[in-house]
Amino acid sequence: MPRKARKLSSCGVYHIMIRGINRMTIFNDDADNLNFLHILDFCADENFIIMAYCLMGNHLHLLAKDCNDSLQHMMKAIGVRYVAYYNRRYQRTGPLFQGRYKSQPVTTKGYFLRVLRHIHRNPVAAGMVQDMQDYPWSSYIDYFASRKKPLCHVDTSYALALRFRLAAALPPAARIKCPRHSGGFSAASPLRMLSFVTLYVQRQAWNATKSSFTPNPPQPRCCAVW
Repeated sequence: MPRKARKLSSCGVYHIMIRGINRMTIFNDDADNLNFLHILDFCADENFIIMAYCLMGNHLHLLAKDCNDSLQHMMKAIGVRYVAYYNRRYQRTGPLFQGRYKSQPVTTKGYFLRVLRHIHRNPVAAGMVQDMQDYPWSSYIDYFASRKKPLCHVDTSYALALRFRLAAALPPAARIKCPRHSGGFSAASPLRMLSFVTLYVQRQAWNATKSSFTPNPPQPRCCAVW
């Protein structure tokens, strides 16, 4: 049975997931995590931009922008290098990953923000840490420029610029109502601010849709990330 063709992103942004075969651990210690990030940093270039990552022991998440339809070749280059390192270190043979990598197109600003938060919240959801900033093997720390030496270059410019544009569009009343913050969100919590702004914008759009509901309303047009 032929494999299904991958869905392509109109703006080139993808949420990429890789899992170990039989759900086995593919990152056993710090050396494995560091080696994979060095490989990722080596393969990335101006045509394949890393926007977020999280290594989770038996799987990993990437948020990347593919500028020239080279996603398949880039993922092959990354996978071949890491599998060769892993098999050599642990004296094993055979495949390391479970099937092909999965990729989901990210074509709207709202979905981009949800994926960004989902990737960074994985360690918290799995009970590995209490706070996202306590996990060293994700790009969350890179969004605060608090890592002394970046493990892998991460382009944070789009997400942070989007945060300020959306925050500026909020009415003053919405800024005051930000949960747990009487004066709104500070510059030290960009991802939390992004999440709140996304929820507020979606809620406003839903309220507007309900007020002008028709039996066959027109489908909203997607707002591309780029």
